[in-house]
Amino acid sequence: MEQSAKLRREAPDGSGIARSSRAAKEYPFRIHDGVNDFSDYFSVLYAEVPLPTYVEIEEIGRVYKGRACFAQIARTITELGHHIRFVAVDLVLDDSPHPVTNPSPAFTTEVVESAN
Repeated sequence: MEQSAKLRREAPDGSGIARSSRAAKEYPFRIHDGVNDFSDYFSVLYAEVPLPTYVEIEEIGRVYKGRACFAQIARTITELGHHIRFVAVDLVLDDSPHPVTNPSPAFTTEVVESAN
């Protein structure tokens, strides 16, 4: 996890990779190690983000050369020693249902029974 922060801090801000540099610094990507069924070891550039950020990243991917922005981040990290095979963004759903509170009825069992 600390390697991700170091890479984010040291990413260059100039030249043709400025958009990639901004994206690497702006979004909470982390490097995760992975292995497949063939025992190939690789890294995944992964971020868990709330809905507004997820939509923002999706819109970047849809514009002309938008996906190239994230591919450049993966290539740069690969050059620094982590073979990035996938870039993934996952949606974090914070809108979980609220727990149901215990009811507090206006009429208790005693009141109902005494009415009979």
